[in-house]
Amino acid sequence: MGARGSQSIVSGCGRSKRARVDAGLRQVSDIGMFAVDNSIAHCRWRTEACKHCYNRKMLIYKYFKKAWSKGGKDDKAWANIDSDAFKGLSRVRLNTRGEPFYSVDSIKRVGEWVKDNPNTLFWIPTRAWQTGLRGSRSYVLNMEYIDLIEQYVMCYPNARVMASIDDYTREHWGFLKDRGWSTMFFSADKTDIPGKGLEGSAPIKCRKTWDRIRNPDTGRWMHRKGVCRTCRTGCFSGDRVDVWLAFH
Repeated sequence: MGARGSQSIVSGCGRSKRARVDAGLRQVSDIGMFAVDNSIAHCRWRTEACKHCYNRKMLIYKYFKKAWSKGGKDDKAWANIDSDAFKGLSRVRLNTRGEPFYSVDSIKRVGEWVKDNPNTLFWIPTRAWQTGLRGSRSYVLNMEYIDLIEQYVMCYPNARVMASIDDYTREHWGFLKDRGWSTMFFSADKTDIPGKGLEGSAPIKCRKTWDRIRNPDTGRWMHRKGVCRTCRTGCFSGDRVDVWLAFH
């Protein structure tokens, strides 16, 4: 599917796509919806697993590198966006690049977007629940941010906040489960999702990353496009879930 055909997957939901883009959103054909991004400078809570980030593979392209660099296109869009940008959307992703919860103010700002758009589901994976590589490899719980995210964002029923976990932070799955947080997990070593088989575990294999189909034109295997816009049992579930991503 060409670029133009891929973008047709993304719905403007009653507003022109150009207007959405001008407001700071980005069309993401792979997931079939609009997204908000910011630069790599906002990835405060990186773990060692972040070296496998799908975005880092794109840094070989000058346009992408410029957009994702500090002060680039992603940061400019992030700085200008407001609650009106999401009006009428059924779903949106924060973030496909960067980190939405990099400061106390950013948590409160995102909370305002969620509050002002009660009919929009906000899909928000984050690593802000732990301290990342900032001076320690112990990846301790970031209780200040956990409390603030719960207070200002997760308090709204249209927020779909997910703790992004990996092989370096999997030990905290039990705490997150008991706290009521949904999780999103991937493993470069292809280990099983943490908590598998334990009480309270709700593992769901992500159809977007696990299911593959053949490209009818090239015969090559490819991931399905746009399935996130209609998924109800995974990241957009109203229940606590543990989404298992296939490493790719």
